[in-house]
Formats: sequence, structure tokens, C-alpha cells
Amino acid sequence: MEKKSLVRVMTFNIRHARGMNNRVSLRRIQDEISRGEAHIVALQEVDRFNARSWFRDQVRVIARSLEMNWCFSDSIHQGMFQYGNAILSRFPLEGTNKIFLPGKERRSILRSGVVIDERIVRVVNTHLSVNAVERSRQFPMLMASVDKLDPPVVLMGDFNMEYHHRLFLQMSPRWQRVAPQPKTATYAGGQEIDHIFVNVPGLKGRAWVQETDASDHHAVLAEIPLDMLHYSQDSVAEHGSHNDKK
Repeated sequence: MEKKSLVRVMTFNIRHARGMNNRVSLRRIQDEISRGEAHIVALQEVDRFNARSWFRDQVRVIARSLEMNWCFSDSIHQGMFQYGNAILSRFPLEGTNKIFLPGKERRSILRSGVVIDERIVRVVNTHLSVNAVERSRQFPMLMASVDKLDPPVVLMGDFNMEYHHRLFLQMSPRWQRVAPQPKTATYAGGQEIDHIFVNVPGLKGRAWVQETDASDHHAVLAEIPLDMLHYSQDSVAEHGSHNDKK
């Protein structure tokens, strides 16, 4: 793949591909991701083998259609049914792992290294609880898991709270939100609850909301200049490559 000066990322809660018309259409989700032209995509509420979404392996179908690598964390796993978060990438993936978060409905953190120009950018995708008490337990666990990662790290997901929420005060000052301008709702209820962060202070990125009715959330996109990212010293040779277009 040719070298990039900008990396475009997206976070998108797809609600198992159920649109605002209450119909499940994975094609519409694929079209929205394609329209965004992102190199790295964080998806939440992804189904695998569930009757409500026609037993399709949604992450595999999307990844194959867009020719992207992928990984998945099963926040819920009951028999063959799985539901959780996914990362799609046009670059190779390295060292994927998941961390479970407590709650009445279990949540998860999906972490993966993305190999860009023979260096590792760590991408983290999560979906926190709608319950305020559960979220107050989950958020410190999330930050503990990402603060120990070497920069650069891109943290994305559905946080189920706006940026002015008191829990965000727990974030280290090195975390910078790449915020859409002007402020735009990312959820059908009118709130801005889907966010993108980078742990590189002073990084100047551009973000925007891609409105859609393919889900009850809109996609949020950001462009991050690679020359402003302070790459870690981890290289592909140290980690080994497993480029999975599964």
C-alpha cells in the first residue's frame, strides 16, 4: 500500500444494521462505510449469527465486501450468537486482544495494532453502557487499559455520554479529542455520544459527522496527519505480521 500523509478513521454504531425504517440492511451499512472512505473503521453493535440479522456474520461480510482486514470482540457470546465491536482496516493488523467490562449487559474493549508504513498505530474500540452506574465503573477500566499503551493510540467508540460529562475529566491531559466542528449530534436522540481521541497532545486533526439513516447513530470521521504522530519504536519485525482478510 502506498504511503499516506493522512489517515482517515471512522467510528460507527451500526445497531446490527437496523436502520431508522426498522429494517435490517447490511448493504446500507457497507455503503455508508464505503462512502466515508476511511482507512480504519471502529464498529459497535455488530451481530454474528443472530436471527434478528438473518444469521449473517456481519463483520466478515462487511470486511470481504470492502476488502479490509478485521478483528472482533464478543461482548456477548451465547451459543453461536455473538455481538460486539469490530475493527476494519485497509492496513495489516497486529497483536489484537480484548478486555471485558462488567455490567448487566457485558461490554468490551477491542485493541489492535495497525501497521502503517512499517510502524504500529494502536487502535482501541469500545462501547460503554447506557446505565450511568455501570458506565462509571467501566470508564476507569477503559482508561487504565489505554493509558498503558505506547503512543500513538487512536481511541474510538460509542461512549454513551457527551464530552462535557464529568467522567471525561478522568482522562489524562495527553488525550485529545478530535471533535467535529460545528458540534453535531451523532445519535438519533440528539446527543453527541460517539467520539474519537488521540493520545498525542497538540495533534491537529479534522473531524466531521456523516449523517445516515442506516442506523440510529451517524458515523463520525476524522483525518489524522501521520507526520504529527510520534510513532513508538515497535516495528513489524518485532511483532510479526498476520494480515487477516478473513
